Amino acid sequence: MKGVPSVSTAQGELLFRAGFRLVKDWYLAEGGHEGPRKLWGEKPFNRIESLGFDLKTFLQLLAYLSRPPDSTSIERERRERGRALAIVKGLDLDLNLSALGKGIIRIYQKGFRSNALGKAALHTCHRIEEMLKTTYFEDAHTREKLSQISRSCSEGI
Repeated sequence: MKGVPSVSTAQGELLFRAGFRLVKDWYLAEGGHEGPRKLWGEKPFNRIESLGFDLKTFLQLLAYLSRPPDSTSIERERRERGRALAIVKGLDLDLNLSALGKGIIRIYQKGFRSNALGKAALHTCHRIEEMLKTTYFEDAHTREKLSQISRSCSEGI
């Protein structure tokens, strides 16, 4: 509900570290007895599915890390962005996206003060925009998702 990717919550990170490469917020209707929403983790069957899950996770985290932090709960933002960066380090991505991930990790390593988080989000947006100008993506879905994140950046500034 706070706009944080499921994988960067405390429980989500545990699921990811246990091998569930895709973590999502899930509501499974079971006739009124299902209770609240739950985190749902999926393990890949093979390497190809694992790469797909890692790509989805990366795009979710990228969208989150490029958003300005919520200044009303800066401590929560620090924890969750720290988890998100740790997960980005563990993802298996193609060369271009891996370079983007490493660049974002370097941006965020400069500090987790409230004003530094805002600057890191802005620099992340710039890094995404640069990549869209200079990199060809065979996967149109990935390019479109990066473009959506970039547009959100422009709207959030």
